[in-house]
Amino acid sequence: MGISFSIIIPVYKVEKYLEQCINSVLNQTYKNFEIILVDDGSPDKCPQICDEYAKNDSRIKVIHKKNGGSSDARNIGTIHASGEYILFIDGDDFWKSNDVLHQINERIKLTNPDVLNFLYEKYYDDQELHIPYQIYDESLPLGINVKLDQLDYLTKKLIYIASPCNKAIRTSLVRENNFIKGVLSEDIEWCARLMLNANSLDFLNEVLYCYRQHSSSKTKNCSQQSCVDLKNAILSCLSYTHNINDGINLYLYRYTAYQFSTFIAIQAMTDNCPKECIDELSHYKWLFKYHCGNKKVKTLYFLCKIMGYKNLCRLARVTKKFWLK
Repeated sequence: MGISFSIIIPVYKVEKYLEQCINSVLNQTYKNFEIILVDDGSPDKCPQICDEYAKNDSRIKVIHKKNGGSSDARNIGTIHASGEYILFIDGDDFWKSNDVLHQINERIKLTNPDVLNFLYEKYYDDQELHIPYQIYDESLPLGINVKLDQLDYLTKKLIYIASPCNKAIRTSLVRENNFIKGVLSEDIEWCARLMLNANSLDFLNEVLYCYRQHSSSKTKNCSQQSCVDLKNAILSCLSYTHNINDGINLYLYRYTAYQFSTFIAIQAMTDNCPKECIDELSHYKWLFKYHCGNKKVKTLYFLCKIMGYKNLCRLARVTKKFWLK
């Protein structure tokens, strides 16, 4: 039978895309999986679509609940998961091919990681355009089997990113690390905890996930509250470095430096970003030196040295299009 998987799909206002999402899982050549559809109080036809799929396939479970956000939906789905590994898919996204689970299963059999990372691509549905988010030459070499060495590889190459959807995660680890409910940017803090608590991590050099880009995708999270939540997520990541004695700090810095660059972009796109958010993060501008060659973070590092942090934030507001490309 091979490894068993639980695919958790939070469902909210995705009526137009839900069938493509579910079908991308049902069409897998690898069959040892269950789908957990968590209807998060969706006001459209999503609840009926979920029930219809469950009626026709015994591998599908449906949970109807009061709206509580994607984090709450993921947590509820995790409680009901029976597979050895969990994968998350957002209800408007989909898997790239019918061999996703086969490829993941084969890699896990080789390396037995707590967390298997893989690649995704951005899908622009108005143009039917697929653009890989990252391009690499190889999977994590099999000889790298010590956690600190794995983290060094993953963070130096900017492979470990703040998304639960590009990972296959051991179910017991997900249950020990619930998502924080009611905030934006929750994936940033959650993935940092995942990094700390996993015993082993791996990377499969395959594009498996399609992340749908809506016309409003670049600006939908640009609000005063998103600035506050993103700032808090960055500070949460940094707070974990106070209690670590095994050398992981460097990898958290690399990971968090990229999140800081995202804050610079978000504050640039937000009308009246709270000044206290910008001021509080000014104490951590040293993070940019952990850019690992990333174009945007490296540019921020040098600009910050030349003109100072506050002027950098002002410049980003003038050149906002560059930071959100």
